Amino acid sequence: MATPISQLKATAAELAARVVGAGLLVWNETAKRWHGGDGVTAGGIPMARLDERNDGALGYLQEIKTAANNPVAVTDSGKVLIGNRATPIAFPLDTAANLGAGFIVIFKNIGAGTMTVAPNGADMIDGVAAAIIVASGSSVLLKGDGLGFRTFLSNSDVTASAIGSAPALLGANLADNDKIAAFDVSANGGAGALVTVVLTELIAGIFKATRSIANVAVQASTFRAKNVGGFSPILDVTALTTDRTITFPNADVKLEKIVGTTVTATPSGVALVDFGSIPADCTQIDVAIAGISTNGASSPSIQLGTSSGIEATGYLGVGMNYGAAAIGSAQLSTAFVLSSPGNAATTHHGIATLKRVGSTNAWAFEGLIAQGAGINGAITVGSKTLSGVLDRLRFTTINQTDLFDAGTVSVTYK
Repeated sequence: MATPISQLKATAAELAARVVGAGLLVWNETAKRWHGGDGVTAGGIPMARLDERNDGALGYLQEIKTAANNPVAVTDSGKVLIGNRATPIAFPLDTAANLGAGFIVIFKNIGAGTMTVAPNGADMIDGVAAAIIVASGSSVLLKGDGLGFRTFLSNSDVTASAIGSAPALLGANLADNDKIAAFDVSANGGAGALVTVVLTELIAGIFKATRSIANVAVQASTFRAKNVGGFSPILDVTALTTDRTITFPNADVKLEKIVGTTVTATPSGVALVDFGSIPADCTQIDVAIAGISTNGASSPSIQLGTSSGIEATGYLGVGMNYGAAAIGSAQLSTAFVLSSPGNAATTHHGIATLKRVGSTNAWAFEGLIAQGAGINGAITVGSKTLSGVLDRLRFTTINQTDLFDAGTVSVTYK
């Protein structure tokens, strides 16, 4: 007759104080597990429960989750939990204590939505009480020890806390061969993959083609820095065939728009043309005339003014006439006179330049004017100190009654 197997039960304390006979099974009332006796070991040899199965079963069961919220319990240990959702999908964990020291699970995101795996309460993942992100196409292995959790990464670093707590690399220590992490969306047949990019290659890649990055647009032939309105100055280098250098003075430089204005006097007649709105920081004015004539003998001239009006006194200097018959001169007084008196058939051609004297309200003048197609002309030099800041210029005749009847005058200030 076969010998029956005796089965016993005891508390953990009672088991610890005794040696279990060889071949006996004793039920541990405290730990809720079986202990097998070998006749030597105090308390016998404890047997594993189902919820304590080893990691060799990892991934045996796979479950696809599509709900927005998917609580993770101890029964999920050893599984691959696959998220497949177009919008955000969450996997809140039970407490580390409830999940136990043998808890292990793989999270895989195959959907377009962002996957979050969140610890319970004060429980920590990688030492931080914060959720981790599993990006689309990425996966992460999570292991528990009964107190907290650690991640073991697959194809992407998804631990935001690890990145946030990493030591900073200062710009002064950034080397050309330093590597930067990037996600190559074209790798793995479009599934993407984590890659590294050398700093020099990153810079070369940015500048190799037309790109828009925040408020900077980089093109193959131009560089633009945009303002808040989206507008930008354009540095156009398309015409360069060799390196060129722009050298700045050791001072602030303000680039001003060069404005040219052209007014044509008609036979209907005007005695003067005013050019206003000259900027306060103007330092040079160029006046160009071509084919100017009047209906009388009065000479063309230039007067300056301020916000108070045109000033008709205080013009210092001399006008010198030259021609086939004689050479003469005349002192300036009421204006910068451009040429000697002519007649209604006389035309005037040439240029005149005004330059500001330092930061004062004084202006130096020079003019070179030819009369008609012959050999007569005039050279005028002088200066005028205004009562205030120059903001206007008048092109007129000395008597201001003769009328212009042909020609063009342009004023350029800078």
